[in-house]
Amino acid sequence: MKNFSIRTLTWVFLTLFGTLMLQAQEFDFHWGEDIDLETEIVKIIHRDDNGHYVLTNKRKTYFISYYSNPNFQEKFSTELDIPEVNGRDMELEDVYYMDGNLLLFTSFYDSKAKTQNTYAFKLNEKGQIASKQIDIFNAEVEAKRRSGKTEIRLSRDKTKMLAIHSAPFKNNEKEWNISMKILTPELEVIKEISETIPLEEEDDYIDISNAIISNTGGVYVAARQLSWERKLKLNVTKSMTIYQYDPSNGFEVVEIPVEIGNDKTASSIALEIDKEGNLIGGGFYGERYAKGLMKYEAIKGTYFIKIDRINESLSVKQFSPFGKGFYQEVLTAKALKKGREIPNEYYPRKILLKDNGGVVLIAEYYYHYVSTDQGIRTESITHGPLIVADINAKGEINWVKAIQKDQLFYERRRALLDFGFLSFYSSSAYKVTIYHSFLVGVGQSELYFIFNDNPKNVTLSDRRTLNGYKGAVPVCVTVDSEGNLAKDILREKDRSEVVLRPKITFQDDYGEILIYGSRRKSDKFGTIKF
Repeated sequence: MKNFSIRTLTWVFLTLFGTLMLQAQEFDFHWGEDIDLETEIVKIIHRDDNGHYVLTNKRKTYFISYYSNPNFQEKFSTELDIPEVNGRDMELEDVYYMDGNLLLFTSFYDSKAKTQNTYAFKLNEKGQIASKQIDIFNAEVEAKRRSGKTEIRLSRDKTKMLAIHSAPFKNNEKEWNISMKILTPELEVIKEISETIPLEEEDDYIDISNAIISNTGGVYVAARQLSWERKLKLNVTKSMTIYQYDPSNGFEVVEIPVEIGNDKTASSIALEIDKEGNLIGGGFYGERYAKGLMKYEAIKGTYFIKIDRINESLSVKQFSPFGKGFYQEVLTAKALKKGREIPNEYYPRKILLKDNGGVVLIAEYYYHYVSTDQGIRTESITHGPLIVADINAKGEINWVKAIQKDQLFYERRRALLDFGFLSFYSSSAYKVTIYHSFLVGVGQSELYFIFNDNPKNVTLSDRRTLNGYKGAVPVCVTVDSEGNLAKDILREKDRSEVVLRPKITFQDDYGEILIYGSRRKSDKFGTIKF
């Protein structure tokens, strides 16, 4: 096994009171040996003291594999033989691990009954199906294109599961339906919940911005009501409501409006539950601006909420604007000169709780563009800069920083089949964007942001684009408790080395992260230990 000990740079700051020095922090970055892999790893499901479970696929066939410690050697690989429903194949949704149980989730749209169905199966320790199908949802929908979406959330201790399905009712019915089930690791139902949310206008829709379940089974759901404004050509947030369901009051719903004001818009929200079971949430608020004949939304600062579990009400709600200096960190000099604002393309990815009641809000720029013209399809996907905001218990920004990164996928491709009125295209986006985005590790008083970067981006202010992933180097940006940043290249450019896949990681506690990397026919697991 190759070992690389990385020591972050030491910052020295001159202040009115002398010199302040931040002690260097050390962590280890390891790649293991090549693993013999004929399938593609799509998820690390669970890690224990002896090894880890992995979900892989090959030509739409899925496998459960187990790799043993310490050399990451495959112990077994089991093909998932998913049963058919009414003679038709089911789609695999995901595999989860809860308190010693491997659980497979599948879905199936029944065009005759017009139902969107979600099923679950228990797997044994070898990854073999060990139970009959368990019905999770059989939701009546109007059509497949209006079948909604199903999401799964696990409690932090992985003893509770929240399954949630949301979909519109029929056309001309101004209502939105949300169905929920709270489940045990054995998939026994603790509670079924159903909510019908009225819509103001026929074109309005509900976005489940986030949902979370506590270790005791308490549930919070953040729902935004949005509308497509034709004149503005924007999706406008009309309202945001937190739905609280606490087991101590029999899961009776408590609706808690989050007033954002008519002059503001709200992004999606990151959620976390503190030790007392209170809900902590954060995101960005913004305003609408003219841009020629078009309008666009810009973010102006952060919003922070705290919902008291006992009083079932908002105990803190605060909007905190960015300082003027932050715009210079995020925007280019050219954009600043033109008077541009920070675009509303930053999505909250994580919110970390601090012992003093404050939080660190982490967001990433993401933009996906697709257009077709005369049989040619143009697609671009950008995973851009990160925003890291330290927010105190009152909801005020202590400091906010931008971490520069620009990971781009761009492709122009002619249609595979073109009938004029109907065209079929293929995309290679997945093969590239699996190397994009980032992972974050938590040290004693520092945050470590690790991502693939253009090797020419040596300093924190460098903004060169990483086109695709070839030639990428893994870098680490360390952020201390005062918002000071330092950047290190973890490995020099080496075309024979695997490239980190930041989205395929596993971090159970904040001591070590299990990582995965690949390049061509080379695949490796590794660890990053703080």
